[in-house]
Amino acid sequence: MGKIKNCFRDLFSFSYESEIKLALLFFILFLLLLNFGTVHLLDKTKYILENEHRRRLLTTSILASRFLDESSTKKTRDMKVALADLSNWLGGDNIFVLDGDGKTLFSSKRSGEGDLGNQFYGLDSTKLDRLKNNQAVASDFYSRERETYMAYYTWLDEGKVLMVETEAKPLKIINSAFTLDLLIRLVGLLVVVISTIFFIKAILKPYHLIKSKAKDARMFLHSKFEGKDQDIDFVVETFQKVIAELKEKEAKLQELYRQSDQKAKNLSRYTEYILGSMNSGLIICNTQGVITHFNKGAETILGLAEEEMLNSNYSAVLGEKSRLSSLIDEALRNHRVYLPKEMQLSKPNKERVWVGVSSSLIRDEDNRLMGVVLLINDLSDIKELQREVAAKDKMAALGEMAGGLAHQLRNSVAAILGFGKLLKKMAVLDQSNEEILDGIIGESNSTEEMLERFLSFAKPQSINLEEISLDNLLEDVLKGLEDKVEKWKVKVQKRFERRLEPVWGDKVLLRQCFQNLIQNAIEAIPQGGTVQLVIRKETHSSRKYSEGKKFVEVRIVDNGEGIPFENLERIFNPFFTSKEKGTGLGLSLVRKIVTMHDGRVEVESKIKKGSIFKVYLPMDSKRLSTNSPKNDMTTVVPQS
Repeated sequence: MGKIKNCFRDLFSFSYESEIKLALLFFILFLLLLNFGTVHLLDKTKYILENEHRRRLLTTSILASRFLDESSTKKTRDMKVALADLSNWLGGDNIFVLDGDGKTLFSSKRSGEGDLGNQFYGLDSTKLDRLKNNQAVASDFYSRERETYMAYYTWLDEGKVLMVETEAKPLKIINSAFTLDLLIRLVGLLVVVISTIFFIKAILKPYHLIKSKAKDARMFLHSKFEGKDQDIDFVVETFQKVIAELKEKEAKLQELYRQSDQKAKNLSRYTEYILGSMNSGLIICNTQGVITHFNKGAETILGLAEEEMLNSNYSAVLGEKSRLSSLIDEALRNHRVYLPKEMQLSKPNKERVWVGVSSSLIRDEDNRLMGVVLLINDLSDIKELQREVAAKDKMAALGEMAGGLAHQLRNSVAAILGFGKLLKKMAVLDQSNEEILDGIIGESNSTEEMLERFLSFAKPQSINLEEISLDNLLEDVLKGLEDKVEKWKVKVQKRFERRLEPVWGDKVLLRQCFQNLIQNAIEAIPQGGTVQLVIRKETHSSRKYSEGKKFVEVRIVDNGEGIPFENLERIFNPFFTSKEKGTGLGLSLVRKIVTMHDGRVEVESKIKKGSIFKVYLPMDSKRLSTNSPKNDMTTVVPQS
């Protein structure tokens, strides 16, 4: 069986070029067959239409002949009218009565009257002989008056001929189609032959090139096909080797591409992780001002949502008057950048935050501008520490001043007080002089008391730690302020968390701290106001070094007039007061006591709505140093 296959293969084997040429030859023959099919279809259509017209003409001719036989006695004029009616009834075919020479005697067409020309259209000599031998004949289609017709002739008695004519416009169209089809076939065949020649050259050009290169490389086959024309075999083998090498290279390239793509994705994810993990804010804009990167740090610092910022124009989301927008604008337009620059920005919740902003340009390897980077650092903690250092410097300076000045003032006040009392005992005074002397002694006592408070505030203190129940401590403070509560008709609301663990602290100092805060809240509200006292556990902290610590939060809430925004930063400064008879040392002493307990004070205030003072005391105060205060943890949260 295999030998038979090999014989057939050897018998009908062709070269590669021969196979291409034969394939294209068969393609041309196929096109010719399609053309012959079209010609056959047109010829058959023409044959059917001609037969259809002949049948119609034959029917009309028979009817007209009978009509003329029956109307032979009528006048010619009446016969013309009758033929016209018959023509209309039969569908508009023209009916003529001709003499033996083909001249019109009368017809169904009025325009045919007086027409003496030969009406034997489309009849050759053979058909004319048949007609004169009293045989009916049908003409070929012919043109007259720009229309195409076909006629049927019948010999009548007395040497007359009946001609029935019908319009054959479809036959004219088919005839034109025959002519056009012949022209298209000839042009198409010429185009196909020319295209085939160029096509064969284009297809065989790579083959000849491969064959030439293969011969140059001496890649001939010397196997069982030796001695035969096996060009196609070694070309195919060469081509297969090239394809195999290309596939191997393609596999290596795909592997390299996969590795590069994976590295790029890993690098992109790693970059996103780095940007997302940065505490500093990062804003990147392209040259069109569209924000392409906005990390979590920027979202936290500026209080803006990342999804709202990305793919938006910086001026639209940051605001045209924003200081950040001006930095980006200067970088994009003037290529001007800034080193870390401190500024204060407003968040959407009206909270102001200190930040340090630096800008830089992004350029490619050709030094073309690609975008702008803003690096934003939150300076709130640094500013807070700066305020703490300034406050401590003030306290140090105040202590030094108090150390020298207080003794001199106390000595002078003591002398004035002593001489006043001695004068009161020794002198005989009338009522008016006695009142003056009592005033001097009273003012001296007041000055002595103020100097004592000032010295107690300025000098370093130590704390005596013990377990303190804050709810009991606040109850004791309220008992000491019952007179003020009744005088101001204040409603005190208490919300103390149950099972509250005791804290470690100095009972005397903490009592003085909360007494000052509650007394300020009572005096800040109109008569009939409300003061809320809240005690609860709290683990949240706004300070980084206190994160994770457990605190007890004590809130003193009033519904008074509130604190103006410009005073919020100053209320804890010594000697600052808004009261007519205040000394300005109450809140300063509160901050000092809380700081000594490693706690912090926060204040929120809204004009006409009241203030909230929050005192946070750590649960592990037992381990505090009792020699000097630690970090000052006073935080101001402006809400006005």
